[in-house]
Amino acid sequence: MKIIIFHQPFPMGNYNLSHYLGNILQSKGYEVYLIEQLNGVEYNEEYVQQFIDLEPDILYFEMLDDKTFEVIEKINCKKILVMASKGILNKAEDIVNYYGKWFDGILVNSKIIYNLIKEKTDNVEHFQYYLTPIKEDEIIYSPKYDFDCVFLGQGFHRLSQPEFNRERDTFFNKNYSFNYRVFGNGWPQIHWYGGILPHGDIGKLYASSKSSISLIEVDQRPYGMINNRYNEIAYCKCPLITFDYEEVDWFGADKYMNFVETIEDVTDVVNKCKNKDDNIIRKTLGFKKFIDNQHNLFLEKLEKVINA
Repeated sequence: MKIIIFHQPFPMGNYNLSHYLGNILQSKGYEVYLIEQLNGVEYNEEYVQQFIDLEPDILYFEMLDDKTFEVIEKINCKKILVMASKGILNKAEDIVNYYGKWFDGILVNSKIIYNLIKEKTDNVEHFQYYLTPIKEDEIIYSPKYDFDCVFLGQGFHRLSQPEFNRERDTFFNKNYSFNYRVFGNGWPQIHWYGGILPHGDIGKLYASSKSSISLIEVDQRPYGMINNRYNEIAYCKCPLITFDYEEVDWFGADKYMNFVETIEDVTDVVNKCKNKDDNIIRKTLGFKKFIDNQHNLFLEKLEKVINA
């Protein structure tokens, strides 16, 4: 069976995830092709024809740019979408209008969207947390990432949108007393900026830092979507610091997280992580076991959608 996986460019969110999943599917006997999305660039019919000539059985992708979705619509085969954000849609609920165009089967981490799509097709699965695209041999200590706390993600919108005021005030303060680093593009060149994290270093980052911050995006919160930073941090056994977003059902993982409200809370938790607080360690180890199970559940649900 031939599967084409369309993915975002590095260092965007699903680059690592798509390549990791491609290797898993290949190990199961599938013939896998990894293609970077168009990122809004114009295309010609020759571009589309190369995929048609390949005669794929399945197209697999997360939310794409508008031009790549145009290409998706022109290829006649089974289409599987993994939805964990609204992407280019005005609102996530609009995805139901694209059944039969963008997808025939879908995995979604929102119960709200799951219930809407269930009215269109039975080939829909709800997942809570992603699979984790980090290999065990990548989870190693590296002195260059030995910080008290880290954050990995883009800065652009987090620095400008009013919806991120709370995050800016609490997690991106310029005057922390601990050793803090933020990695990703779109951040100002201030003392806690660590640059672009090299490909393959996510495991090293979380295995070496004493704690890490994770956030739910503005367009994910109303739908209860949990992004893949949460499972990556947990998988690497790094204490996780976050807000207890009222819109999000953590599905039992809340007992493993370190919730904060203020800068003082953040500093207190980071200091406990530095001092290897027993309660912090217990939660971190529990979260790792929880995410291991979620990893396997995601793959089981994906197989169901593939074989439906």
